[in-house]
Amino acid sequence: MPSTVYIIIICILLFFVLPIAVTRFFMRKFLKRYDMQKYSLSLRLSDMTGRYEPRLIHFPSRGNMLCGYVFGEENTKGLVIFCHGLFGGAEEYFAFARHFVDEGFSVFMFDNTGCNRSEGKSIVGPMQGLYDLNYAVKYLKKNEKELFSKKKALVGHSWGGFTAAAYRKMSDISCVVSLAGFDRAAPAVCDFLSGMYGDVMKVILPYYYLCLILQYGKNFNTSAVKNINRTDVPYLIVQGTNDKIIHHDSSSLYNHRNKIRNRNVKFILRTNKHHNKHNTIYRDADATAYMEERYALIRHAREITDEKERENALEQIFNETDRDRVNCLDAEIMREIDKMLDDNLVTGNR
Repeated sequence: MPSTVYIIIICILLFFVLPIAVTRFFMRKFLKRYDMQKYSLSLRLSDMTGRYEPRLIHFPSRGNMLCGYVFGEENTKGLVIFCHGLFGGAEEYFAFARHFVDEGFSVFMFDNTGCNRSEGKSIVGPMQGLYDLNYAVKYLKKNEKELFSKKKALVGHSWGGFTAAAYRKMSDISCVVSLAGFDRAAPAVCDFLSGMYGDVMKVILPYYYLCLILQYGKNFNTSAVKNINRTDVPYLIVQGTNDKIIHHDSSSLYNHRNKIRNRNVKFILRTNKHHNKHNTIYRDADATAYMEERYALIRHAREITDEKERENALEQIFNETDRDRVNCLDAEIMREIDKMLDDNLVTGNR
């Protein structure tokens, strides 16, 4: 009898406890704090001058103070609330702020927990963006009444695309744009990891579900699709066919289109080779080519063994790069997004 008990205990350890512990350890490393790299070619706060200069605000989210950015608050067409992607921050998407300000909208962006200018030792987990968005909207509603009184749209990319699509308090929102968003966290994270480390990472999926149950309780399997079906709010869902992060035929919202009953949802599948990857579905083709050229130079410079020479080379490349050109948005997809915003924030009834 004792030997049977030992066998059962060993089996539990081998098939449940140990895999869960390993998965949790790996995910903590994976979801570590993000700070923009020194030589990232994204726009910086210092690039946002003149009419694009933001007003910085700070608001609490689950024990951390997060940094928010308000752009073009004098504009009257409506308010765009933008949610950034994983391993990024608001600055990586400042090109959108410029565009929407030019189109006559106010814009609110923020750095999620553990990202850039916001506090937090880590990103915490895949649901954190949704929690942060809830706290951001609460803060705006209480402390930025004039800004909050405008008709509002949610726009997000990747992790932010899920966050925007899964946000539940839709009475405050007139429309949603989800770029490369996903339906549920666990399959999306496994897609992302398999793109980095191979299909072997799919083995962790059941254990990651268990980790999410321990971390988020009943909210562990939050579905953006279910949320979309709760409302008649218009959604624009954009996906690329060559997305190696959120696979178009797996975890993406686009792949779940047959489950979506909200009749006010429009889907766009980008197939053109210049615009069908995770970070190119919204980027201008020339900007992508130029960005790849500049990052190739940076990768080459990082191979220089002498530290001083390496830093000088990297700084020269960084200073010579036209970051406006790198971050230029694709006109075609932005027309679709602008139409969604104009139809629902300017001429719509919501």
